[in-house]
Amino acid sequence: IRHYGMLSNKVRAEEIPLARTSLDVEPISEEETEPDKDTPVFVCRGCGEPMIIITTLSRRYEARAPPIH
Repeated sequence: IRHYGMLSNKVRAEEIPLARTSLDVEPISEEETEPDKDTPVFVCRGCGEPMIIITTLSRRYEARAPPIH
């Protein structure tokens, strides 16, 4: 369905609204599709305040497969 059917890239824009009308589902408003820009991505579990990323740590060594016996 995803690659050849109604969800393929060529016909997705026309088929999704047709499927929604067939199922009697309300169309998606533009407000629902856009993420809220004021909502923080990371929030502290304890106090609920937004967390700020100061730095990211990289791995010291690349991950590798286990040894072959």
